[in-house]
Amino acid sequence: MDFWYKFGLIGLLVFTAWLAVPVMRGLKLWHNQNPAGAGALALVALYVTHLTTPYLNHPLGLGAVLALGTFVISSVRK
Repeated sequence: MDFWYKFGLIGLLVFTAWLAVPVMRGLKLWHNQNPAGAGALALVALYVTHLTTPYLNHPLGLGAVLALGTFVISSVRK
């Protein structure tokens, strides 16, 4: 709710898309039995943690999302 208040509906939609793209690409890797697909599962675990705690609002949470997302997306392009 705090995020919605700060950034509005458009910001919430952009943030959701920003979170969804690495997961979607990582699931493709997972279905192709690429070990880098585990990064997508780690992102899903981080998102589930975010639903119960304000972890993504903290710089460490955002850093983890950036690191895992970059790893997953770069693995798709190889």
